[in-house]
Amino acid sequence: MLFLIFFVLIRRATKKGMMLYVTAFSLLFYYLSNGLLMVVLPAVALFTWWSTRRMSDAEGTARKGLLWFTVIVDLLPLLVFKYTGMAVDIWNAILHSNFSFGTITVPAGLSFFTFQAISYVVDVYKGKFTDRVSLLEFFFYLTFFPLLVAGPITRAEVFFSHFRGEIAEEPEEETVVYDASMEGESAADDEEEPTHRGLPPVDPKLLYTGLWLIMLGLVKKLVIADYIAQFNNMVFDDPTALSGFENLMGCIGFSVQIYCDFSGLSDLAIGMAALLGIKLPDNFNLPYQSLNITEFWRRWHMSLSFWFRDYVYIPLGGNRKGKIRTYVNNFVTIFLSGIWHGSTPMFAIWGAIHGAGLVIHKANKRWLDKIPDNWLTKPVTWLVTYCFLLVTWVFFRAGSLETCWQIFGKIFTDMDLAYLVPFVTMRGPWTLAVVGAMLVHATRRETHHRFIDWYVDSPLVVKVVMFAMVIQLCIQMSTSTVAPFLYEQF
Repeated sequence: MLFLIFFVLIRRATKKGMMLYVTAFSLLFYYLSNGLLMVVLPAVALFTWWSTRRMSDAEGTARKGLLWFTVIVDLLPLLVFKYTGMAVDIWNAILHSNFSFGTITVPAGLSFFTFQAISYVVDVYKGKFTDRVSLLEFFFYLTFFPLLVAGPITRAEVFFSHFRGEIAEEPEEETVVYDASMEGESAADDEEEPTHRGLPPVDPKLLYTGLWLIMLGLVKKLVIADYIAQFNNMVFDDPTALSGFENLMGCIGFSVQIYCDFSGLSDLAIGMAALLGIKLPDNFNLPYQSLNITEFWRRWHMSLSFWFRDYVYIPLGGNRKGKIRTYVNNFVTIFLSGIWHGSTPMFAIWGAIHGAGLVIHKANKRWLDKIPDNWLTKPVTWLVTYCFLLVTWVFFRAGSLETCWQIFGKIFTDMDLAYLVPFVTMRGPWTLAVVGAMLVHATRRETHHRFIDWYVDSPLVVKVVMFAMVIQLCIQMSTSTVAPFLYEQF
């Protein structure tokens, strides 16, 4: 109901009034999610805007010094809230002490808006974003509620280009080139009130695409992810109580769960922004179709992958310092991505395995590229890649190494395909949800776009009926308590 009121009222405001309205709504939304910890977000926004203004007016050493000062201060809340516990554990291990801060609550989405703020500062410093935005515009950008919980991490150039009716896409190459045609006057410099009210007129295709993505996100989260999580949790909570076959099914189920959970959240965010006339970049591109680990990281959580590429990998030297340095940079980048997900050793291990896998693939790429892509090799390379991902997801999900070894032990010592028929008979809906999600995921991207185009072009009554059916399905399939989004904690 809160969101319905929001969308009804927003078209009645002027452009500046709309930004105030959306910003206030976003801060309210963040307060309801975090309580008093919500002050971290406006504090980061205010400081980043002020410091970046000072930096853009400075030159030489002072400009570079302000860049580092702003980035470090922006990182402080993330380091304090998310990594204090890890630092204390390391301190206790070294000094054999038992010092403790107790439980530290991490504000939801802290990593996402921190990274978005840093991308803004760096892009202004490098001249990739030259618009001089007002304080209101920057608050509108950094607190925009569809992006708050889990991204996608959207750069200022992309966000403001779509907000102002221009076109800009998330950069996909290793270097980002700023297009001077994207420059525009900020609200602070615009003396005349815009002739339109509220957001620019919404393209009907964008509007209905947003509605489709909202329905898709709800199905992924409430119908698939939350439902199959019930059995997956049983496996990871006590692997030894189940057979090796059931442990394997739980691992496969979690790979589907985490994809549907996180991509569903991204679909909801992109869909809600589309209803406001803002096109956000895609965050997933059918990642389980990947034929190698390098391709996976180009398809999975793309906004985060691009962020680490542009603001970590390239500043470390990228591939410009020779092969060994390139491999080190690749490993460090992916390892830091693992640490970003959480401060426990399991996330560090997950990042290290992925980093090592990426280095091994790139080191052998020359002879791997000689293998032809055909009907025989593609299934093999896909299976190898998916099995690798399956193993790494165990480290991501398990609470300890002991749980990982228990799962792997059961799979390799207690595997019997005779469990297949009883399992499918007993857990038919779970099997249908997992297999159905994988089959849909296996279809070509063009097929997904054709479904969107069909929905966009369908009569209004069809759109309304489909939306009502999805809502009813979500109500029927949802559990008594909706599980939090997995990536909300990050």
